[in-house]
Amino acid sequence: MLYPAPVGEVTARAEREVVRLWIHPAESAGEPELRAALAELARGVEVEWRGAASATDLREALAGGRADALLLDLSAAGHGALDVLRERRARGDRVRALLVADFADAEAAERSRALGDCALLARESAVAGVLAAALRELVGAAPQPAEPAAPAAARSARLAPAMLWRSDARGNLTHATRRLVERVGASEAEVLGRGLFERVHADDRGAWLAAFSELGARGDWSLDLRVRTGEGTDRWMRLYSRPAGDGFVGSLADVDDLVRARDAAREELSRHEATSRELEELAFAVAHDLQEPLRSLERELDEAQRGETADLPLALRQVSHMRTLLRDLVDYAGATQIRVSSERSDLGQALEWALENLRPALAEAEAEVKVETLAAVLTDPIQLARVFQNLLANALRFRSPAAPVITVGSVPRDAQVLVFVRDNGRGIAAEHHESVFRPFVRAHADVREGSGMGLAICRRIVERHGGRIWVESEPGRGATFCFTLRRATD
Repeated sequence: MLYPAPVGEVTARAEREVVRLWIHPAESAGEPELRAALAELARGVEVEWRGAASATDLREALAGGRADALLLDLSAAGHGALDVLRERRARGDRVRALLVADFADAEAAERSRALGDCALLARESAVAGVLAAALRELVGAAPQPAEPAAPAAARSARLAPAMLWRSDARGNLTHATRRLVERVGASEAEVLGRGLFERVHADDRGAWLAAFSELGARGDWSLDLRVRTGEGTDRWMRLYSRPAGDGFVGSLADVDDLVRARDAAREELSRHEATSRELEELAFAVAHDLQEPLRSLERELDEAQRGETADLPLALRQVSHMRTLLRDLVDYAGATQIRVSSERSDLGQALEWALENLRPALAEAEAEVKVETLAAVLTDPIQLARVFQNLLANALRFRSPAAPVITVGSVPRDAQVLVFVRDNGRGIAAEHHESVFRPFVRAHADVREGSGMGLAICRRIVERHGGRIWVESEPGRGATFCFTLRRATD
């Protein structure tokens, strides 16, 4: 079926060559953007356009030599028309084609390059002005000067509701849509040239320069970078580009939420991987620490069964050790699952609870506890008391021959509070400053009291509250355990 030129009056055919344009699928010709583009094109060249309802219609038109150019909407009709075009290419037919495809259609991009003489246009950017420019290039028509009678057509690309741009061969922007200009909070003059580059985050400009330096050797590409927006914030944008004539066309898409979600997922995956490794190490450590008391218990029970003298008190001590080990293991696992509260807590109250629980041990060791200034923090007071109790017990367990002197205090630091527990004990060598916070690790192998889980539990609790914990110590000079918590505002 022959369609007339959609808009305007056509000059006599004797004066201008008629371009026979086939559109597939035919219903695409009814879209307002394409009708407006054809109307603008008709002012510069006489066009007879026909709609091919199927790939068979298109095949027959090409076989009969009745087509000078093709407009194939792959986003609406699929890739069947590309098979027809491939057949014609095999017969030496170099009819030019404009392909409209979804931006994510990588297959269309790959096949268009393989077929040759094909221009590819993203469906998302196929507004009237962009279509008109692409059609003019397709049929070899010269760009028409803007006419006062049709200002809307001339401005349609600039007013597109997407963040689109065009650049020269060096990557300097020559055109930008109003949506892009508004998004970065600048005027069009400020965005063109190198203006958009100036709004790219300083840490991402190197990637921008590297990408544009390779434009001549690459086809379509995309790059994620941070761009300063009109709100004064840096947001992640995805910059798309593809060759177009003697320059490049592309778009910006706001992917800030996607990038942050992706980074959060990666962090979560990293945490899961770290937890998995930790559980594996924990399993080996538990198996190792249980082996010795189990062997001892088995030996004593075997001797008792054979009627020989068995050291039952030793067996009971080994059972008690295993019970302590399993209890602390449960505590360690529970420290991972605690729900962090943000209530205002008094460090002094949590310390008092810990001192009450350790009163017999402190009295037996004749320990002196000095309390300095204690600030208010945002934490779970019960969990904080567990941290204090484990750190105080650790100071008693690894004390020097002198009577233990333990000092507890805090120092406000901006939005955080640094809490410290200082002792005059045996101290810890630098190579053990990190390992002592791992399950079942002891800095002093000769001390077997406890399960070796206390400091690991402290680290779990502090980190769940968003803080960190570390030790400052030298052998023979005591140890100072420090940890941070959020400061409670007045």
